[in-house]
Amino acid sequence: MILSIGLNIDKINDLNLSPRDRSTGLRDRESINLWWSAAIFERVILCDIPGCKQAPILRFPGPEAALPPDLSPEEGHSESIHFPSRPTLSELEAKNISGFGRQIQVTHLLDHLLSILINPVTNKQHHIAILQSLDQRIQMFMAVLICDCDHEWRYYCGAIGIATRSLFLLHEHIQTLHPSSDIKWLQKCSVAGLGFVTKVMVDVAHDHLERVTPTNAGALPLLCAYNLHAAIKQIKFEQIQKKANNDKDHNADLNSLLALDNICYQRWCKRP
Repeated sequence: MILSIGLNIDKINDLNLSPRDRSTGLRDRESINLWWSAAIFERVILCDIPGCKQAPILRFPGPEAALPPDLSPEEGHSESIHFPSRPTLSELEAKNISGFGRQIQVTHLLDHLLSILINPVTNKQHHIAILQSLDQRIQMFMAVLICDCDHEWRYYCGAIGIATRSLFLLHEHIQTLHPSSDIKWLQKCSVAGLGFVTKVMVDVAHDHLERVTPTNAGALPLLCAYNLHAAIKQIKFEQIQKKANNDKDHNADLNSLLALDNICYQRWCKRP
C-alpha cells in the first residue's frame, strides 16, 4: 500500500527524514508518519512469522535519519511548522521523545536483529559480537524509557513491547546456537536475559489484570500476546529445569500471564 502511493524511502528522505532543521507542511508530515507506521508494522509482523526468512520490503533509513516531528496541542493545524534539531534514530538517550518516536528507534534495533537472523554472519565471533552489541543497546534503551516514563507507561507501551519482543527473539536465538566451548558462556548469560524480559512480562501481567478486560484489551500493544506466550514458555521451561512445579512464586507468575493471555484471546480470537 505504501509503495503504491509513492512513499518509498527516497521520497521520504526528500520529504524530511534526513534534514534536522527544516519547515514541514502538514501533508508532508502525514506522509512521513504514515511511512514510519507501515515500516514499524511490517517488522512487527515479520518477527512473529515462524521460520520467516523474508526481508522487509520497506527499507529503514540510516542511523542519522531524523525522527518525525511531533506537534504540541497549541500548534494545531498550522500549515507550515518548524522543528529545529530533531533527535535521530541512533540517539537513544535523547530526552523528550514521543512514544511514536521511541517506537521508531526500537524498531530500528529490531530491524538490525531481523537482518542478522535472516542472514547470519558467517564468522561466528563476529556474529556473537553483533548479538552482544544489540542486547546492550536494547537493554540500555529500555533503561532510558523507564527513566523517561515517570509512571506514564501508557505513552511508551508500544516501544517497550517491541523492545521486549526483540530481547526474547535475540536470546532465544542464542540458545539455539551450537553449544561450543566458546559460546556456552554466552548462552549462560542469555538465560539471565530471558529471565529479565520474562520478569518484565510478569510485572505487566500483575499490573494489567486489575484494569484490562476483553472490551479494552485492544489498547494493549500488538506484540503483547506474543510476549506473553514467550514468557509463559520460559517459565514452564524453568519449572522443568528446576523441577519446581510446586513453586508458589512461579505458579503465581504463570497464572497471571495465563490470565492476561486469556483476556487477549477473548478479545481477538474468541468468536461470539
